[in-house]
Amino acid sequence: MMGKYFDDAHAVWGSQLLGQPVEVTDSEDVAAARKKASDYESCMVLGKALSCQLRYREASEAFGRALEFRPDDPDALRLRAGRELSTLQTERARQDLLRCKTLGMDELDLEYRLGLCDYFEGKNSAAVEHFTACLSLTGDEMGIAAIYWHTLSAWRMGANPSLLKAYRPGMEVGHHTAYEKAVSAFADQTRFAQVLREAEAESEDLEAVMVLYGLSVQACACGNRAEGQHLLDETLRRDGFWPCYAWLAAWSERNQRHLNRLKKSWF
Repeated sequence: MMGKYFDDAHAVWGSQLLGQPVEVTDSEDVAAARKKASDYESCMVLGKALSCQLRYREASEAFGRALEFRPDDPDALRLRAGRELSTLQTERARQDLLRCKTLGMDELDLEYRLGLCDYFEGKNSAAVEHFTACLSLTGDEMGIAAIYWHTLSAWRMGANPSLLKAYRPGMEVGHHTAYEKAVSAFADQTRFAQVLREAEAESEDLEAVMVLYGLSVQACACGNRAEGQHLLDETLRRDGFWPCYAWLAAWSERNQRHLNRLKKSWF
């Protein structure tokens, strides 16, 4: 699965989210780029090569070096923000994105990523605002992603997921078919069981995770916290495509629940 998008030799989530050692040998592209990383262009090449190995923290550092040559370069800032977001360094990602805003970054991309920063931090009200803004800036393909994340944000704060009314069967969602499957269950509770069966049978972790995580939040919103927790665990078990935003959201959510339990035990 990963080889379709990334190098076969790639970092696992423990090294990128927990600071564990990166036990990955440099690819030929990374090794070649390291020898030349002495100016803006070569640092950008190194950052992209490292990204192909999911070595996002090192990639972020490479883009940072590129910024030393061009401090206000929107491409380097955007790429670094993406790598920071994918390693849950959300405040750093937010600051880079806000700098991009002053440099004319695409508004849809900006609102979407800022929404994810807030979602990962549990700032659901702020996330709702960003994903609402997204829907007015795009068509169906990114619109379905905005509806998905807006709905989950609203449910997590006990609010009405108002953007669900924008969903309609047959939307031209492009490659966002997993988002569409999940949203179809959000909009019609009677589809929950069928969509869940399809997700559990899905062989591709990326597709499965996007649906399973959405259904885990839906189950909790409907009062079935036991099933929601089970589906969260199933999401995290499917870690073959850990950089997926839905997998990262599940990881953040589990950690936040663990922290909340610790706080209760302390006080």
